[in-house]
Amino acid sequence: MNLIARTLSGDLGTVTVDTRKPLGRGATALVYPARLAGSARPFAAKLYHPDRRLNAEKIRAMLANPPSNLDTDVAGMSYPQLAWPVAILVETGGRNAGYLMPALDLSGAHTLDTFYDQILFRKLNSPSEAALSYKLEIARNLCLLVADLHQHGHCFIDMKPQNIRVLLGSHVVTLLDCDGFSIAGVDGQRYPAELVSTDYIAPEVLRAKLAPPQLGEEQDRYALAVILFQLLNRGTHPFQGILRNDRPGSNTNDEKAAQGLYPHGFASHPDITPRQQSLHHLWPDGLRLQFDRAFVGQPKDRPAAQDWARLLDDMLRNKALTRCEAHPADVAHIHFAEKGCPACYLQGLTRGSPTQAPAARPAQRVSPKTTQPTGAAPSAPAPGARTTSVTQTGPEPGFGFVFKTVFGPIAVMIVVLMITFNANKPPAPPLAPPQSLPAPLPAPAPEPSPNPKPAANAKPSATQSPEQVEARVWAAAEKAGRRADFQRYLDRYPNGRYATLARHRLTSAAEEGAASTQDKEAAAWEAAQRDGSPAAYAQFLRSYPNSALAPLARVRAGR
Repeated sequence: MNLIARTLSGDLGTVTVDTRKPLGRGATALVYPARLAGSARPFAAKLYHPDRRLNAEKIRAMLANPPSNLDTDVAGMSYPQLAWPVAILVETGGRNAGYLMPALDLSGAHTLDTFYDQILFRKLNSPSEAALSYKLEIARNLCLLVADLHQHGHCFIDMKPQNIRVLLGSHVVTLLDCDGFSIAGVDGQRYPAELVSTDYIAPEVLRAKLAPPQLGEEQDRYALAVILFQLLNRGTHPFQGILRNDRPGSNTNDEKAAQGLYPHGFASHPDITPRQQSLHHLWPDGLRLQFDRAFVGQPKDRPAAQDWARLLDDMLRNKALTRCEAHPADVAHIHFAEKGCPACYLQGLTRGSPTQAPAARPAQRVSPKTTQPTGAAPSAPAPGARTTSVTQTGPEPGFGFVFKTVFGPIAVMIVVLMITFNANKPPAPPLAPPQSLPAPLPAPAPEPSPNPKPAANAKPSATQSPEQVEARVWAAAEKAGRRADFQRYLDRYPNGRYATLARHRLTSAAEEGAASTQDKEAAAWEAAQRDGSPAAYAQFLRSYPNSALAPLARVRAGR
């Protein structure tokens, strides 16, 4: 089948669609491999069923206002981070049949739940992907993409793991079903979303019985926090727990969320406790407080995607992880520094060590050396599976009660005497520092020299591959830490492997004292809008080539 690829500025050319074997199926459309004449890049065509109408105005709005980070570089080739429309596909008779978008590597890209669901994870046959450093990297990359969407006025709305793909090894994240997003038109028109999925519906949405077209960024902030919680907690939903007493209408995770039954906070909830398998008590205090902000309190107080990206990136940059002293060679045992090892904790559960889920408690520092006995780790429940709440009443008075009330004070006295005795003993030698972790992907290779040159002056050797050259340039920019070096990297590699991270570094640095620069950029944009000519927008692009408004300026400049 041959169709015409039509953009806002004209026709791109003929697209040949191979309809013999669909790449994907949906209620409204089928996705097929496609080839654009004169282009070597792989594309996909989303063609709508004859009884379904393409919202061409929404697609045009997406073409006019694309996010900044549509693509990144993987092994020297451009790879999509969003399945964003490239052009509307038009039949010879003039009917809009669908749209053209970049194709994914379906053999290497897996849905996000594959990286936390134990059954799906085993099918990857890639044990190293269990490393916590990689999960943090996936989480950060996802947050950067969502933040980019929000900066352009768009919202995901139907955010769920099945709409998010992760490229194995590089951990590049790609967002799917972009035509289902809530899209902000450049003229102020809103093209709303039509769907939202169970387990990811914000509590206020259920309580007020809001429809998907009414939802915005607060819904995204909630769904993003749920996904991050699941990724770091082996698929456990943040509102999944054990009810102490019967609560009508609290069977599903969404219903528990609507009633505020959050069992994983610093403050214990009187009506629900965490499951034993939950790992939240082994997270840093800052991370737990961020989740508390997301799930307790007002929707407006939820962390933005940019807040999450900054927190996760800081963890990766500041080496907040360490190896397990009991299993230093096993990447599955990598854990947060000064906290216990989650893998050892789970193995201890199978040996019958902890008999109840850890209670929420004040912030405390746990030595990495404090681990549970080893054994085989249990599997987490499959994602998306409905969890039936288990009703649990308070324990009957028995031996435990007698122990606490009679022998408890005696035990306290013994502890006090031991502390007094040990006070006069010389202190024990300090623990050896934990072994350093392998750098999380993407990792600069080779390592930069002790005194690297500025990023723009990094010179390749005769034996270095293009990927190694780029890694060296990035390592030099990271070492220097200056905005100018990150900008030089982006000028040289606008779609490079570290481009998204470089833009994040620039954004973070800009927030510390670039208000005047932002004011100048805003004034330049307003001047271009007042003038309205292609030349005015071209002048804006020359002054601010990396602006978030650059894609829109290019459209209006006719480029």
